[in-house]
Amino acid sequence: MAGKTFAQINCSLLKSKKIQPLNHRERWVYMSAHLTPFANYAGLFSYPTVMWAHDAKVKPDELEEAICALEKSDLIEYDREEELLRIVGYHSQRPPENASRSISLICDLSSEVIERGTSNSIRLRCIAEFAVAAVLRAQSWKPDSPDRLKLREALGPFLRALFQDYGDQFLVAVSAELEPSSRAAKAEMGSLFPALLNQNVTTLPTPSSHRGLTRDVDVDVDDTRRIRDRNEEKDQDEIVEISQFERSQSVSQGTSSEVPRKPPTNKPLCMPREATKKSALTRMRIGNAFSSLAFLWERERVLMGNNNRTHQTFAMQSFNVCSAERLCENSPILTGLMV
Repeated sequence: MAGKTFAQINCSLLKSKKIQPLNHRERWVYMSAHLTPFANYAGLFSYPTVMWAHDAKVKPDELEEAICALEKSDLIEYDREEELLRIVGYHSQRPPENASRSISLICDLSSEVIERGTSNSIRLRCIAEFAVAAVLRAQSWKPDSPDRLKLREALGPFLRALFQDYGDQFLVAVSAELEPSSRAAKAEMGSLFPALLNQNVTTLPTPSSHRGLTRDVDVDVDDTRRIRDRNEEKDQDEIVEISQFERSQSVSQGTSSEVPRKPPTNKPLCMPREATKKSALTRMRIGNAFSSLAFLWERERVLMGNNNRTHQTFAMQSFNVCSAERLCENSPILTGLMV
């Protein structure tokens, strides 16, 4: 990473709630971290305690006390084994102004050899802060600005590659940094980093002795009780329905063995009237007549053949006359109808 030749510090730093509890020595140690030539524009650099004490003009034990105070105020993160320093809020206070600046910072952060060690989480949190700050800054650009596409093409693969290497450790860091952001920023980060879309529920990494702390953060206690009560009522209704069904089945099975019979009556059986007998006989004779008519027509068609239409017409006429005479002979009722 390139060393710094100048430093940009917000003027609101003196009124910050984080720096108010610090004394003069601790504030100067913090300012030395911004002004040292060991620093860079990524907010993450190696700063040996010997050089830090030399720049701040303090003793080693005084430096250690100042570092503890700065860590307690959430102004820095410092790994004493690797002597790696991260200035918290460096990118959120000074986000990149354009896509070229973002791409340059991505290259600087990519050149960091991220080994699985004690300072691994510090590096991941710094990258997460930069990614969220870059997305928030890009929302103020023009919608048709070409820098939007350039930023997406560079930032998206960078985040996905880190997730493949570090998994949930990097995902948790990005989620924590993105939590206070707007919905638009979360949607934009979700399009660049799809793994965030599956990070809907935040739970404790280890079981807690307190019963309430083991509950998912996004689940409301009242909602859980309402859902549980609703399920219990549904189960009770199903039990009542099943018991009623079983009771009805048992009753039906008990009564099915004996079929209820009507009491005997002394009333005489009703006999059909004479008109009913005649109508039934008439329907039977008409059905037999039409069956005979269809049989005679089929026989005449076969005998005459299908080649000569004139013969067919003559056969139909003769058939109609003959068939009518035969039907009238067999059915006195039809004779009366034809007359």
